Formats: sequence, structure tokens, C-alpha cells
Amino acid sequence: MAKGRFIPAELRWTIIRMHSAGMPLQLIEFYTAVSKRQVSRIVSIFKDTGDIQEKPKTKSGKPAHLTGVEVEASTTIASFIY
Repeated sequence: MAKGRFIPAELRWTIIRMHSAGMPLQLIEFYTAVSKRQVSRIVSIFKDTGDIQEKPKTKSGKPAHLTGVEVEASTTIASFIY
């Protein structure tokens, strides 16, 4: 949940309890002021992982050729040359 409003753990557990009690997503949205999309996402994460927190995402894609330290070192060296 990098973007959007932060949803505290207590509220996430409340959403899970309400859903487990059979409450529809629309009512959960109404009572918690959390969008239906976010409620659905929290419930889905709970079903997949058994917890309210997402698993850390693995990096995908092509790795960088240089690390940040190497880039900084090369710019420092370049500033001495020019």
C-alpha cells in the first residue's frame, strides 16, 4: 500500500472480523470508511497469507549495472577529471 491512505492494523483486523461474521463488503465500507476495493484487497490478502500484512514483493526486472555507491564514486572521479 505505497499509495493512498494508511490503514492501521487494528482497522484491518476489524475488517477481517466483520467479513468473517458474514457482513457484505458494502456495509463494511460504510461502517469503516474504507473503500470497497481496499476492503476486498485486505480480505484477499488475509485469505492468501493468513495475515493482514502483504508479503514483501520480490524484485523483478533487469538488475542495475551499478549500485548507488558506484554511481556516486564515478561522478566524484569524473568531477576530478573535468
